[in-house]
Amino acid sequence: MSWIRNCCHWLFGSDHKKKQLDSIVLPEASSENMDQDAPEKLLKGLDSHKTQKGDFPEEDEWNYGIKDEESEWKELFHPGKHQSPINIDSGSIINASNILKENFYPLEFHYSPHIKKGKFNSKTLHIKGDFGGLSLKSPNNKEPRKFNVAQFHFHSPAEHLINGNRHDLELHIVHKEKEHSNLLVIGILFKNDGKRNAFIDTVMESTEHKTEIDLYQIIEKDMGLYYYEGSLTTPPLFETVLWFVSSRVNSLSADQLDFFARRWLKNPEFVGGKGNYREAQPLNDRSIVYFN
Repeated sequence: MSWIRNCCHWLFGSDHKKKQLDSIVLPEASSENMDQDAPEKLLKGLDSHKTQKGDFPEEDEWNYGIKDEESEWKELFHPGKHQSPINIDSGSIINASNILKENFYPLEFHYSPHIKKGKFNSKTLHIKGDFGGLSLKSPNNKEPRKFNVAQFHFHSPAEHLINGNRHDLELHIVHKEKEHSNLLVIGILFKNDGKRNAFIDTVMESTEHKTEIDLYQIIEKDMGLYYYEGSLTTPPLFETVLWFVSSRVNSLSADQLDFFARRWLKNPEFVGGKGNYREAQPLNDRSIVYFN
């Protein structure tokens, strides 16, 4: 459990509540030139376990927004070629149904409400607690892998790009595998369209006092997901993360966005008002698979 505590430090079955679904569904796309063994290559991360050893830096040992941020991070933490975040280009996405020839959805959610208080550190707003977890299923009919929620936190503006466009806010729900050091992160995007978001209201309330938080307010059990293998988006940049970015862009009101942005993006004292995000990294030899 010390690993989880360190991670949270530096990284900064129940009834479903009514979800905020006033949002935009992004287009699906598929790839035409796929190898005969494409499923094994593209979905190998669903079955494989990666480990990466190293120390987690203290919160004050790295920063956003410095002029040579990437070169400094590379010098200190030696990232590989499968880094996150990325630009999700709808023109190069591979539809899972095209490679599996059948409907398959990889995640089974087992979240539960939990009463917690949100906390700001010098990098983000993070909340950790016993929110349950999820099962990661394999198309090869292997035993599902179990991941528990370690914490969730926010980036403003968003880190993942969609067709080169950056949205206003991104939520990362970080899960840790029970028996390994692998992480699974669900990324949820938000756009300021003037409509209030019930989940964000709950998060805002939790910074004032302990509040019941239910991830099912923002998670749909059959939501569209972009899957790829990547890394932590902050030091030490370990490449042990299975990423699932929701294709749905959720609503957000102006004052809800300002709750986050005034601390990072609009705050000149926070690395010159740059925001707490990392630039998109090269996709290199990876593929993005779309599940729905």
